Amino acid sequence: LTDMLACKLLKSIQFLEERQFTDPDIVEDIKTLHKLLADNYKEMSRWEVYKTEVESGHLQWGSTHTEAFFKENARMIEGKDSDFKILKVLIALLSSKDSDFK
Repeated sequence: LTDMLACKLLKSIQFLEERQFTDPDIVEDIKTLHKLLADNYKEMSRWEVYKTEVESGHLQWGSTHTEAFFKENARMIEGKDSDFKILKVLIALLSSKDSDFK
């Protein structure tokens, strides 16, 4: 699921839903896939969504990135083994000269 969210599959599925397909099986499959992804996304914590963004390297500014969010999740940045993996990845992204990173 995290890989699917990282590659923006949910948004792509939403675009497909707007298209007019003549095959009813395709329409039904797209609806089913959208529902499954959306339901699972809702169950993810805000921290899991943020962690997925960082690990994928595709950060997007949004409602997650608030002072309150970072206060709530300050300990999570340390990681399970106090290895600060997410922080290290974030530093690497911020240090990157990659033009895709904004």
